[in-house]
Amino acid sequence: MINMAKPSFLVPTKKNRKLAVLVAIHRLTSPSQHKIALQVGISRAMANGYIKQLAAEKLLKVSNRNNRDLDYQLTARGKGELTRLLMDYSAEIIQLYTQAKNEISKRLAAVLPLEAPSRVVLFGASETCEMALQVMGNFPKAKVIGIVDSDNSKQNSFFHGHRVLAPDRISSLAPDFLVITSFARQNEIYESVRHFAENGVKIAKLAVI
Repeated sequence: MINMAKPSFLVPTKKNRKLAVLVAIHRLTSPSQHKIALQVGISRAMANGYIKQLAAEKLLKVSNRNNRDLDYQLTARGKGELTRLLMDYSAEIIQLYTQAKNEISKRLAAVLPLEAPSRVVLFGASETCEMALQVMGNFPKAKVIGIVDSDNSKQNSFFHGHRVLAPDRISSLAPDFLVITSFARQNEIYESVRHFAENGVKIAKLAVI
């Protein structure tokens, strides 16, 4: 389900909310304005406005469910519009994901040598770490020898084929590079591992501008 509630940077457009309302009506059982508003993360008055707009565009059929409640169903035209908007939405998400991977690749390129073999440890089993693993193919001489995370719940689980280790295993891994893949806690993590630089380990933050 598309959740539009409280985005930090990508402010929902009218087109985005229109899609979210269509998805909510399509998936909810006995959708009401209250349920739709909660699902999309908008006020009931705003949901009412979108419902009226969809009905005027003949994307939505409104009928009486009983004496108190209304029933909302997508028309054939509405289902077609839902499919079209979902395709547009998916295309934009893929573009954003590709841009994020390209940015991570650029930042790794500024750190990792292209010619000399290098042993790399990634700190932070996160979505950013997942993208870093994907772009490591651009650096054939670099090898990810371990992933560490300070979250006990992640330790000893497998993350894309790598067993997540505790940070105290970094020394035994003997990396050439330690890349901090956690954006939210990068400064905290850096302070906890900066002493490895004294042993020649190069430490990099992916989130540095």
